[in-house]
Amino acid sequence: GMATRRLERALGEDGASPFAAAMQSATGVVEALAHEVEERYKQPLE
Repeated sequence: GMATRRLERALGEDGASPFAAAMQSATGVVEALAHEVEERYKQPLE
């Protein structure tokens, strides 16, 4: 959040946030993992 952005600015990153870009690029991977877990391990309650 804000602390990360302050650190990035203190280190000289004035443009877009590298942290935010990394988080956005990971969204698809996380969604694919969640889907795989649900498909393989989600079982009906008995």
